[in-house]
Amino acid sequence: VVWWPDWGVVVLDRLMGHGSHAVGSRLHCAPRADPVTSDRLGPFVVAALGGPGAVVRESSYSPFLGVSVPTRTLEMKIEVPSGRVFGWSLLRPGARVIEVSPGRLVLERPGKRIQAPSFRFGA
Repeated sequence: VVWWPDWGVVVLDRLMGHGSHAVGSRLHCAPRADPVTSDRLGPFVVAALGGPGAVVRESSYSPFLGVSVPTRTLEMKIEVPSGRVFGWSLLRPGARVIEVSPGRLVLERPGKRIQAPSFRFGA
């Protein structure tokens, strides 16, 4: 998880192993932050990184044992080769991820570009 004040959050995963695998990646939403579309969550623009995009699914949230509260989940399903980085960005309007790899994460918005310092993802 990488967070930049005034930019947003990027959540990344990396598949380690042999060959390609079918992967389901989910972004679970708090009950009052339910997305109506797959590209907005509150003030943030949501992007599925490394995949074809996300769909909104009905799900539930359990604040404690024995209680289930309806909510929604953003989900992407992709085929991922070993070593590939994928995940989610939740960024302020105008910001976007322009590069994500095991050794580099770069974001851009009008007039500014930033890179995660000392970013190294996995072995």
